[in-house]
Amino acid sequence: MHTVEELVERANADERRGEGHEKALTRISLDSAADRLLEQQGLARASVPAAGRAVALRETANLSTGGEAIDRTDEAHPDNVAMFERAARVIGLDVAGLDVIATDLAMPLSGGDGAIIEVNAAPGFRMHLEPSSGSPRDVAGPVIDMLYPRPEDARIPVIGVTGTNGKSTTVRMIAHILSRAGLRVGMTNTSGIYIDGRQVLALDASGPRSARTVVEDPTVDAAVLETARGGILREGLGVDAFDVGIVLNVTGDHLGLKGIETIDQLAAVKSVVVREVRRRGLSVLNADDPVTRGLASVAGGRPGFITMRPLTDDLRVRIEQGALVAALEQGECGGLLVLHDGPKRVPVLHAAEIPAALGGSAAFNVENALAAAAAAYSQGVDPATIAEALREFECSFEQNPGRLNLTRAPGFTVILDYAHNPAALRALGETLESLRPMHDRLIGVVSTPGDRRDEDIRELGGIAAGIFDVLVLRERPDGRGREAGGVIRLLREGALAAGMPEERIHSVLDEFEAMDVALGMATSRDLVALLPTSVEAVWQQIHEFAERRPDETPTSILGTESAHV
Repeated sequence: MHTVEELVERANADERRGEGHEKALTRISLDSAADRLLEQQGLARASVPAAGRAVALRETANLSTGGEAIDRTDEAHPDNVAMFERAARVIGLDVAGLDVIATDLAMPLSGGDGAIIEVNAAPGFRMHLEPSSGSPRDVAGPVIDMLYPRPEDARIPVIGVTGTNGKSTTVRMIAHILSRAGLRVGMTNTSGIYIDGRQVLALDASGPRSARTVVEDPTVDAAVLETARGGILREGLGVDAFDVGIVLNVTGDHLGLKGIETIDQLAAVKSVVVREVRRRGLSVLNADDPVTRGLASVAGGRPGFITMRPLTDDLRVRIEQGALVAALEQGECGGLLVLHDGPKRVPVLHAAEIPAALGGSAAFNVENALAAAAAAYSQGVDPATIAEALREFECSFEQNPGRLNLTRAPGFTVILDYAHNPAALRALGETLESLRPMHDRLIGVVSTPGDRRDEDIRELGGIAAGIFDVLVLRERPDGRGREAGGVIRLLREGALAAGMPEERIHSVLDEFEAMDVALGMATSRDLVALLPTSVEAVWQQIHEFAERRPDETPTSILGTESAHV
């Protein structure tokens, strides 16, 4: 009674049919492929098929080309079901769609009346959720349950670390501990983005975009993120919340930039990292820094503290109230790192056992280790694994570039460290002072970004004068808005005001020329501290210098050697 075209129009009148995948069924299209198939059957669009005749419009029975889906699950023979499941397992797919041609699914296919013709790694769900006839099947539910087994959390642990100094080292320590615990760690810091210990992108990755890159990586089991002031002001955190938030310290670096004029304003910016800690997370604050300790009133989650000093009455009360406190108990071997978890006192290891602490003389790395231990412990890492990982963490360029990297040049010692603000230089100075008895002179190459306040740059020059016997002052490559020589002039003013004789101060604009000048003036038993901007290039420069003066092969001072130092 009706032409092929009319029959298609009647079929497309079904309310369940729509364009593409917008509805349960797709509208049938009469196109050139359908015309060719009709012609093969001796028909055209205007033909009226005989009663009972089946007319094919497609060579395949796909929903996307207008086909229908009839659920046959309950009719399938158990032997067939077992065969289909085995086929998916043999191939190794977690989710698979099997295409089967069979005379009757209710009979075993082993009799030769059918076969599996395709195993699809990306099957569609629509035909099962809304079949044309038969019972709907919630195939999506089991897939979600497999991906996120109940009652496990679908989130990965996310740890954020901020502060004026120590962020990069603490991030690397935490990442190393979590890796030692068997997790695949995504990490960001000022050197780049790292996945499972491999650098995948080299750039300053301490901002929110890099954080998103890590947490969106499906291979990552835990994220450890350096979270700097600039990124917070620009775009926020890049994640919705932290499982552990750490504020190491708040000092006057970066004041006068982007509307931040006071320490309290800077602390408010950095407090975002602990404000956004999940209810069951941990906020770790430096109890020895009054500004940082004051953030406890706004911190989320369980309170946590680190301290290098004997426990105060206030900290003892906080421990009784449920805080986690990582403390350095004074004693032999540089003191003992201890975690106070309620009534439990959990010893971890001695400070002298941490290579990065240089036998306990690098106090700032002991402090960083306390923060790392607290973060890892809160994520269920056992203390023995934490101790083992910290014993492996060295001041090597390979493991922590630009952070207290010690090496030998011909006849003298070289330290490469990124210290570029007053607090960092003071901390470095304390470590250098402990090494002074083994050296005749301390020679330092010092600079700072040009966008710092005049008084901050002068202060840095004064601190450097109190540490080094000889100063080489240099400029940074970018200038940060100052005229050439402007930073050197202010550093010199600060050093002279601190009483350093002018003949011990050398000025060299170029970074690499300044490094060569310092290395060239060093003699036996000197210690040269190079504070670089271009960390990798200066490290290479040290080794090239040693090749030009091959009296002694440069070797890293690591492990037991650094502990001995």
